[in-house]
Amino acid sequence: MDKKRPVYTLSVPYPNTVMSQVPDDAPERCPVCETTYDTISEHDEGLMVGLDDNERYRRVCFEPHQTDGQAHIRFYHHTHDQAAPN
Repeated sequence: MDKKRPVYTLSVPYPNTVMSQVPDDAPERCPVCETTYDTISEHDEGLMVGLDDNERYRRVCFEPHQTDGQAHIRFYHHTHDQAAPN
Protein backbone atom coordinates (compact mmCIF):
# COMPACT_ATOMS: atom_id res chain seq x y z
CA MET A 1 0.00 0.00 0.00
CA ASP A 2 1.34 3.40 -1.01
CA LYS A 3 1.33 5.76 1.99
CA LYS A 4 0.79 9.50 1.65
CA ARG A 5 3.85 11.60 2.33
CA PRO A 6 3.71 14.15 5.16
CA VAL A 7 3.05 17.85 4.64
CA TYR A 8 6.65 18.53 5.58
CA THR A 9 9.34 16.75 7.49
CA LEU A 10 11.50 18.63 9.96
CA SER A 11 14.88 17.36 10.99
CA VAL A 12 16.97 19.03 13.69
CA PRO A 13 20.60 18.23 14.45
CA TYR A 14 20.28 18.18 18.25
CA PRO A 15 17.87 16.21 20.46
CA ASN A 16 15.44 18.11 22.70
CA THR A 17 15.62 21.22 20.50
CA VAL A 18 12.47 23.25 19.87
CA MET A 19 11.95 22.83 16.13
CA SER A 20 9.43 25.54 15.39
CA GLN A 21 7.23 28.18 16.91
CA VAL A 22 4.36 30.35 15.78
CA PRO A 23 5.57 33.97 15.83
CA ASP A 24 3.62 36.60 17.77
CA ASP A 25 4.12 39.17 15.00
CA ALA A 26 2.78 37.03 12.13
CA PRO A 27 1.60 39.15 9.19
CA GLU A 28 -1.90 38.80 7.72
CA ARG A 29 -0.52 37.99 4.26
CA CYS A 30 2.53 36.09 3.13
CA PRO A 31 5.34 38.61 2.49
CA VAL A 32 6.76 36.39 -0.27
CA CYS A 33 3.72 35.96 -2.55
CA GLU A 34 1.34 38.47 -0.89
CA THR A 35 -1.55 35.98 -0.58
CA THR A 36 -3.31 34.60 2.48
CA TYR A 37 -1.86 31.52 4.16
CA ASP A 38 -3.24 28.72 6.34
CA THR A 39 -0.48 28.46 8.95
CA ILE A 40 2.96 29.90 9.72
CA SER A 41 5.90 28.42 11.56
CA GLU A 42 9.33 29.80 12.44
CA HIS A 43 12.45 27.64 12.65
CA ASP A 44 15.94 28.22 14.02
CA GLU A 45 17.54 24.85 13.26
CA GLY A 46 18.16 22.63 10.25
CA LEU A 47 15.14 21.19 8.48
CA MET A 48 13.95 19.29 5.44
CA VAL A 49 10.81 19.92 3.37
CA GLY A 50 8.86 17.62 1.04
CA LEU A 51 5.45 18.46 -0.52
CA ASP A 52 4.95 15.67 -3.08
CA ASP A 53 1.29 14.87 -3.73
CA ASN A 54 0.13 16.80 -0.69
CA GLU A 55 -3.63 16.87 -0.04
CA ARG A 56 -3.58 19.88 2.30
CA TYR A 57 -0.90 22.27 1.04
CA ARG A 58 0.04 23.22 -2.50
CA ARG A 59 2.84 25.67 -1.69
CA VAL A 60 5.09 26.74 1.18
CA CYS A 61 6.88 30.09 0.95
CA PHE A 62 10.11 30.62 2.89
CA GLU A 63 11.24 33.96 4.37
CA PRO A 64 14.52 34.61 6.21
CA HIS A 65 13.80 36.49 9.44
CA GLN A 66 15.68 37.92 12.43
CA THR A 67 14.23 37.16 15.87
CA ASP A 68 16.05 38.57 18.90
CA GLY A 69 19.17 38.96 16.75
CA GLN A 70 19.12 35.30 15.68
CA ALA A 71 18.70 34.07 12.11
CA HIS A 72 15.42 32.18 11.60
CA ILE A 73 13.31 31.11 8.65
CA ARG A 74 9.55 31.45 8.44
CA PHE A 75 7.35 28.99 6.55
CA TYR A 76 4.03 30.22 5.14
CA HIS A 77 1.82 27.19 4.35
CA HIS A 78 -0.70 27.77 1.52
CA THR A 79 -3.66 25.49 0.82
CA HIS A 80 -4.57 24.53 -2.75
CA ASP A 81 -7.29 27.21 -2.87
CA GLN A 82 -4.97 29.91 -1.55
CA ALA A 83 -2.26 29.02 -4.09
CA ALA A 84 -4.61 28.77 -7.09
CA PRO A 85 -4.05 31.32 -9.85
CA ASN A 86 -6.54 34.19 -9.88
